[in-house]
Amino acid sequence: GELTFQILLPVGISFYVFQSSAYVIDTYRGRVQPTNDFLDYALFVSFFPQLVAGPIERASHLLGILQSPRRIDAARFQGAFLLLLWGFFLKLVVADNAAAICNRLFSIEATQFPLLWAGVFAFGVQIYADFWAYTTIARGSARLLGIDLVHNFDHPYSAASPAEFWRRWHISLSTWFRDYVYIPLGGSRGGIAMECRNLLATFALSGLWHGASWNFIIWGIYHGILVSGQRLLENRGWLKNRSTNGWIRMGKWLATFVLIHIGWLFFREHNSDYLWRYLRLDPFDGPTLLHWQGGLQEVLVVGVYALPLWLAPVTQSWWERSGQWRIGQLPGFGQFSLTLAAALGLFVLILILGNDVSSDFIYFQF
Repeated sequence: GELTFQILLPVGISFYVFQSSAYVIDTYRGRVQPTNDFLDYALFVSFFPQLVAGPIERASHLLGILQSPRRIDAARFQGAFLLLLWGFFLKLVVADNAAAICNRLFSIEATQFPLLWAGVFAFGVQIYADFWAYTTIARGSARLLGIDLVHNFDHPYSAASPAEFWRRWHISLSTWFRDYVYIPLGGSRGGIAMECRNLLATFALSGLWHGASWNFIIWGIYHGILVSGQRLLENRGWLKNRSTNGWIRMGKWLATFVLIHIGWLFFREHNSDYLWRYLRLDPFDGPTLLHWQGGLQEVLVVGVYALPLWLAPVTQSWWERSGQWRIGQLPGFGQFSLTLAAALGLFVLILILGNDVSSDFIYFQF
């Protein structure tokens, strides 16, 4: 049987607790000055765009913005509108289409190795696009009110190590556990053994936060083992932090990508019997050529839907290098025309490619 605890909790309670507890701890440590305005505090802990599923804000950032004068101009409004559309595109086109493929592949009773892992890949795309979509919509909604929320994702699937993945994935939660769990436990002080112990404890708690179910706890411990193992290899000099060799970097990226997706199987599958059966699937005993062709076809379809995720780092690099400056040189009408064209393009793509059956955001359950 499954060890789970069914407790009825208000939506967004865990993010509310994290944000309010961070305020109390930071105030106690003297890192932020306590506010004397109850309305400012109430707005800080219940700011609606990010209350349900983050990003988790710190008082040093959000409370300071709430207490300062804010101004909304045409450029900010246009940027907020594009963020909202981009978020809806990620949800309706990328996440929901990947979810449909993932659910279909996991519903096959006698699934084979290639089809299962095509489903895991689809879930990896789904959960990234789904969560990124929500935080993007939250950032767009907040920007309409003159508030810039923190970034929660930094292209995590481009990471070349488990530790780098966690510096890029759900950044506000990762830094929360780092500052309020890992460092108070001792962090990297006391030698490599103590560091690995603290990492395992922190990731186990992170898994438990996702749900009082064994699959989430195993998922957390699994990532704790990955990051601890990386630190052990680095400590022994067997793994270099950085390499200028492109092939080595590519190999590390591929290994990280595979390891992260193995973890997604633990995250998605709540039934321990099914999970154990999936882990015992043999890639060489059972699957036919037809199964491998079907699995590859599903991966290619998901990959096409996920193209925006793969192109996002390239687009951001261009924007930071020259795109923002070039567009900034255009007259106001030119900038508005580009914004309108981008908005119409996203809107048309949502209408054409959006999945008819939309699902709730995954992180609403946390």
